[in-house]
Order: sequence, then C-alpha cells, then structure tokens
Amino acid sequence: MKAKYYIVDVFAEDKGGGNQLAVVFPKKEMSVEEMQAIALEFHFSETTFVTGIKDGAYHVRIFTPSVEVPFAGHPTLGTAAVVAREYGIDTAQRIQISLKVGIIPVTYSGDDGAYWMRQNPPVFGTRYDIKTIAEKFGMYMNDFHPDYPSAVVSTGIPFLMIPLGSREALKRSDKVFSSGSGKVTADTENPFYCFIPPERPHGGTASARLFAPQFGVPEDPATGSAAGCLGAYLTHYGQDKTIDIKILQGAEVNRPSVLHVKTVKTGNDFEILVGGKVVFFSEGHIIS
Repeated sequence: MKAKYYIVDVFAEDKGGGNQLAVVFPKKEMSVEEMQAIALEFHFSETTFVTGIKDGAYHVRIFTPSVEVPFAGHPTLGTAAVVAREYGIDTAQRIQISLKVGIIPVTYSGDDGAYWMRQNPPVFGTRYDIKTIAEKFGMYMNDFHPDYPSAVVSTGIPFLMIPLGSREALKRSDKVFSSGSGKVTADTENPFYCFIPPERPHGGTASARLFAPQFGVPEDPATGSAAGCLGAYLTHYGQDKTIDIKILQGAEVNRPSVLHVKTVKTGNDFEILVGGKVVFFSEGHIIS
C-alpha cells in the first residue's frame, strides 16, 4: 500500500478553508479494499487515487470514507492541480481527468487563480412539491423559496435541490438533513443540497449546505458537483438562461469555501463551468 500523497484545500481562499482532499499516487496497483481503507484513514469528504495515464488522460478513482463515487467536483479540480505539480505540467495546458462518468477537462485561469472544470450535461429527475418535502422532514412551508421547486439534478451524482427562503431556514437545515438515509420515498436516496438562490443571475451570491449521510459525509464544506447542478437548475427552472454567480458554503463547519459557477442554456443544451482555487497544504508518504 505504499504511496505518495498530497493534501490540498479546494475552493479555498486560504489554508484551512475549502474542502480537504487527499490525492494519492500508488506505487503499484491497489485493490478497492485498500483504496477504501486509505480513504477511511484520511476521513476527508473524498480521497482520490491517480491510477494511471492513458491517451493523455489521468485515470482517477474517488472514494468517500464509506463508498466509491463516480464523480465529485472538488476532487476533480484538486486532483488536476496536484497532477500539474506532480508531473510538472504547464498550467496553460488543459488537464484531462478520466473518471467513471467520463473525461472531465480542467483548465487554470491566471486571471483569477482558479481551476475550472466543464461538467457533463445535466439530467433532471423527480420534481417534488414543497408540501411533500415539508411534511416528510418536518419543516415549515414558509422555510422554502416560493419561486423554485425541489427537484433532483445530476451532472454525475444526483442531488435533491432544496431551495430555501431565509438564512434562518438554512441555519436549521443541518438538524433536518445531516442524518438518516436521505430518502424522500422508498425508491429514492440522494444527498440534500440546501441553498438560498442568488439575488441576481450575474454577479450574485448563493449560500448552500450539502448533507450526504448515506455517503458517510454528514456535511460537506464545498461541493463542486452540486454547484454545477445548481447552475443547471437555475437556468432550467428560472427565467435567466445565463448564470455567473458565486456560492458560499462551509462556514457552518469552519471551512469557508467559495465556488464559482457559469452556466449557459441554449435550447436543450447546457454549458456548465465550475471553478475555484486550490491551496496546497502538505505532502507525504503512506508507508505500509
């Protein structure tokens, strides 16, 4: 199980913010059980393993403390930044991260110091009326934002998007969603993405919290995959077909994070870009 690793903070403005990520470079092939054990040892929201390079793409597997997942936002950006450092790649080059959902291209912007990834086209799932969610989880009807539905959206991982109407409701959301199965009905189980929509589509700010107890993550400090889903959600269910916003997340768990989302909807086509900074914290070796 010997391997080199880096720890980085993704979607962070400074060290100690954002979402922690361990990026592991195994010296030889590891089993799923070995990778899962290492992810549990780090016990971050996710740990990634760079398992090889083929046709210019870096093959990566992502594990939470309890399961492997096909895609996640901050592991994709953070791994790309680490790959660039580990292999001496010019930041002007596009870095191709090959995941179970396909190849995700990542680029670096010198203008804002952020890494940006292009997410897959969204898939819109079940839409729930607010009364159903309120009754299921013991919330008040006036906790929710009146202009948006609760609906499942996926760009690789499906999230139940829950639009809230006040900071008080967002503050209380952990009491409702941070434990349990994540099930609305017997046949659905998705992480909960609670958010306050931005006040304007260009230059506005959204606030969000993500709860994924079924993945062993009671609350995630920064969730890039869900941020892309929010961009798609706003253009799909809202009036504006272009979105350029930032999302604040993680303050409630003392890991303040800033995520940037740009989305354009043209007909049935979506272009979704999610960006943020990556701060290097440490590097080391797994010795046994």
